Amino acid sequence: MIHMGDEAPDGQETATLWTNPYTAEYKRRQGMLMTMRPYKVIAMLRELNLTSYAFSKNAQELEAHVARFPEIGNTQPFNPDVCDPFNAELSRLLANTLSSAKSLISGQRAILRDVWPKIGKQLSDFEQGEYTKKRVHVFETDEADLLMELRNYSQHQFLPRLDPTTYFSSGMPMWA
Repeated sequence: MIHMGDEAPDGQETATLWTNPYTAEYKRRQGMLMTMRPYKVIAMLRELNLTSYAFSKNAQELEAHVARFPEIGNTQPFNPDVCDPFNAELSRLLANTLSSAKSLISGQRAILRDVWPKIGKQLSDFEQGEYTKKRVHVFETDEADLLMELRNYSQHQFLPRLDPTTYFSSGMPMWA
């Protein structure tokens, strides 16, 4: 509560400030919590959750766009200087998905190293254990390498030109 209008003996107005003791205690405790390590880790995890959300939404948009191909096909107006609008949007959505995937991987690694730092050049026990087995299984595959190389190309060179088509074949696919 602020009380104004009382006059001091020297003729100056004075203001009396009143602070709610519950609000003051809440702010004091919040300040203490914000300096603690778990609060910082929770903040990093919230940021990682936002990155995960961006990746998820980008992947959903890409999937929804790809699902529209049989309906749209190559029926849209074609501009040879740019490319079919469906293909241009497909390239854009792929670049967004690849970039957010890389951000998610980098964010996970940053949190891992912050929570379980290296000891000298030695990886933490956590990073040497089950985490690394799972990481290698998921992220160190030919498919993951292709996606990261494609992401690097699209970020540092050009968006890949994608021309989706539908093929019908009675034979087995040939893999190079």
